[in-house]
Amino acid sequence: MIRSSDQGAERARKALGRRKIMTLGEVAEFIRSSIHTARRRLKQWQASNSYNHNGRYYTLPEVPEFDGNGLWRWHGVFFSQ
Repeated sequence: MIRSSDQGAERARKALGRRKIMTLGEVAEFIRSSIHTARRRLKQWQASNSYNHNGRYYTLPEVPEFDGNGLWRWHGVFFSQ
């Protein structure tokens, strides 16, 4: 049997893939958990955080298409390999 928290986490992971980037607060809301739990999930998913906007945004490893310099930009938010 799949726990409801696991189902929420899977929904959040899919939403993050569709939206490309999310803040920590958005992920926490999606999985209906604390910020601490959301951080653990993001670490588990090996998510990357942005290097601008004080690292506020996260993306999954399969989402970015890095350029030759190892950089990816989505709506003014930057990530590096």
